[in-house]
Amino acid sequence: MGRFNAMKKLALLYLLVVISSSFLYAQDIETEKLKLNITVANKFYEGGNYNSAITSYIEIINNFNEIISDSLQFELNLRIATSFYLSGNFNKAIYYYSSCTNLYTNVSDTTQLIKLYRKIGISYRKLKLYEKSQHFYSIGLKLAYKTKEKKSIADIYISLGNLFREKSNYIKAKQYFERSIQIGREIKDTLNLAINYVNFAELAYLSNEYDSAIYYLEKSLKYQRFIDHKFLDSGTYLYLAKSYQKKGNYKSAEMYLNRTIQIETASYSPKRLITAFKLMSDIYQEQRKFEQANIYLQKYASLNDSILSEENKDNSILYESLQNLQHIENENKINKEKLSWHKIIYISVSIALFLLILIIILLIKNQVKIKTYTNEILKKNKQIVYQNEEIKQQNEEITQQNEELNTHKENLQELIDKKTKDLEIALKKAEESNRLKALFLKNISHEVRTPMNAIVGFAQLLSYNDNDPNYKYIEIIDKHINELLKLIDNIIEMSQIQAQQIKISTNYFLVKDLFDELYINSLQLREKKKKNHISIHFENIKNPQEKINSDKDKILIILYQLIENAIKYTEKGNIKLSYTKGNGEVIFKLVDTGIGIEREEISTIFESFVKIENSEKLYRGTGLGLSIVRNLVDILNGNILVESEVDKGTSFTISIPNIGQDKVV
Repeated sequence: MGRFNAMKKLALLYLLVVISSSFLYAQDIETEKLKLNITVANKFYEGGNYNSAITSYIEIINNFNEIISDSLQFELNLRIATSFYLSGNFNKAIYYYSSCTNLYTNVSDTTQLIKLYRKIGISYRKLKLYEKSQHFYSIGLKLAYKTKEKKSIADIYISLGNLFREKSNYIKAKQYFERSIQIGREIKDTLNLAINYVNFAELAYLSNEYDSAIYYLEKSLKYQRFIDHKFLDSGTYLYLAKSYQKKGNYKSAEMYLNRTIQIETASYSPKRLITAFKLMSDIYQEQRKFEQANIYLQKYASLNDSILSEENKDNSILYESLQNLQHIENENKINKEKLSWHKIIYISVSIALFLLILIIILLIKNQVKIKTYTNEILKKNKQIVYQNEEIKQQNEEITQQNEELNTHKENLQELIDKKTKDLEIALKKAEESNRLKALFLKNISHEVRTPMNAIVGFAQLLSYNDNDPNYKYIEIIDKHINELLKLIDNIIEMSQIQAQQIKISTNYFLVKDLFDELYINSLQLREKKKKNHISIHFENIKNPQEKINSDKDKILIILYQLIENAIKYTEKGNIKLSYTKGNGEVIFKLVDTGIGIEREEISTIFESFVKIENSEKLYRGTGLGLSIVRNLVDILNGNILVESEVDKGTSFTISIPNIGQDKVV
């Protein structure tokens, strides 16, 4: 037997080796392809061919998504975002930088995350969306202060200064530059000092203070001697040339402009080179040196046409690449299906081979079993004689057991009667326990609310004196007591629902009375929440005498809970309540313009203690309101339908049967 067990283990081991080797082989091939594609994409990126780099990185993500790690996914998205940023497509850059913030998991190194928020802010600034730009700068600045990243704080101050400079708020821009340069001196960041003095110069230039601009630029050049930053050198020379031009010092302007042209020609930065050619042409025109002006004007026009042609070509390539991307994805799906079929065939053959080996093992094992059974039969034949005697003895024992069984049968009815009586006693205890639980809920509601109502009353009396130095604290007490009362009501209501102690009392009542009471409560709630800017509109009842037959109190609780939720999650806009009747039911519809609900969260909002989360604002509450609404609607044999769209609003539609006669359930 040990020998056959060993053979079975070998067969299983063979199957595992075959399957694992096939998967590892396929995975190694995919890994090598991934490395090769990344190398090609990096070549495009490092060579400044950003459109080709973007296409290559996107293809890598689509084709190798299953084997790409989270860290590599982050790096690829960061390269795509940077490529879009450098090629001037700031909308796409924002999208991919945002994807990077979602993928970023290295909490121990927040510097990279701060840089991402700053890049998003700069991209929004480039698009002239200054509020969004400032928002992301603020997020990065808070994180930098939290982690005490002084260099990051200084960099964001520079970005904020540039933002306010573009908004022509030069005073505020200078304040941010001064904060940045103060940190730069503290951490001895030479590059920071050089950049900030250029920023001061630019503000002075825009304010027509050309002497101040020249002073700051020359001060920046002193710091630039200690760093190797050709782009900053070139920009500083260009601003010096502009400032000297404004002062009429054309000789100095030409000197600094020639330095700019020399640097940009070597590094080939065409946009700044175009600016330099145009400025040189203007300087010569102002000196009435038209021949030299014409030479630089031609250089300007030629380079500008060349750049436009190259940009159009790059845009055409990018468009064609994006058009082909869908085709590549479709081919990728087909290839994956083929690879899956190849794997299935390979595994099937391996399993068939394993089964064949297993059958052979079983056949051999059966032959051995036959021999074993033959020997056992011979032994059993010898035992039959002994068993016959045992059978006689067992027959005698069976006769005795039958007699005992008859005795037990007579006692069984007595045992059943006793158990039945015990169950009846247990049922009475359970009913009494349920009654005591209902009584406890009623008493606890009264005992808790009575002192709370006294506290509310005295707090309101104290709040009438606006001149009381403790007035703001009294307001806080009043607000939180009301929230506590609401919490107690919700908990007791939910407890009664779970204990099945809710009584439904239906009778005829005017819809207008229901709406009037609900409207007054809604206005009071809106004032308490300090959201008087939100419009609350109840649809006029066409027939003031129209009645419905249902439980008015329960409907009032349902609609009040929904309106309270709508006021809580609506920051601007309006809340509307409408009413219709037909097909033996009444329909209430509440629509708000609040923050909305994610589609995947709609199915969970009616669960107890579930709250809608929002990354921008914390909303207080226990998460019981909608759970109570759902249970009360179910108790009334009604239905509730939710429709929502994020950042646009939510609608709740409640249909409740219009019962034909008064009754209590």
